[in-house]
Amino acid sequence: MKRPRRWLPMLVLGSVMLVAAGCGDSNTTTSEVTGEDVRKEAAEAVEATAQYTRQEMATFTAQVEDKLQTADRKMDELQAKARELQGEARQSIDQEIQELKVKRDKASSQLAELKSASANAWDDMKAGMQAALNDLDRSLEEATAKFRS
Repeated sequence: MKRPRRWLPMLVLGSVMLVAAGCGDSNTTTSEVTGEDVRKEAAEAVEATAQYTRQEMATFTAQVEDKLQTADRKMDELQAKARELQGEARQSIDQEIQELKVKRDKASSQLAELKSASANAWDDMKAGMQAALNDLDRSLEEATAKFRS
C-alpha cells in the first residue's frame, strides 16, 4: 500500500510563496490620498449605483408591462370563450373576469407608482409589484382551469 505524499502540499505551498515574494514591485511608491480624491471616488460610486438602479428599474418595468399584456390577452381569450357559455356557467366566468380586471388594474396602478418611485423606495415597491403580479397570474390560471373543466 502506498503512503500518501505528504511532501507534495508542502512543495506546492513553498513554490507559491516563492513566486508571490518575487512578484512584489519594490520600486512602487505610494501617494497620499486627499479628501478631494475620496470625494471624487465617492461621487463616481454614487453615480454608478444610481445608473445601475435605473437600469434595473427599466428592465423590471419592461418585464411587468409584458406580463400585463400577456394577462390582457389571456383575459380576452377567456372572455371570448365565455360568450359561448350560457346560464350559471356564463355568470360565473363573467364574475371571475371582472375580478381579474380589478387585479389587473391594481397591478397597472402599482406599475405607474413604481415608475415614479425614488431609488430608495423602489426595492420596497418592487416587492409589492411582484406580489400583485403573482396574484394576477394565480387567479388567471385558476380561472382558465375552471373554464376547462
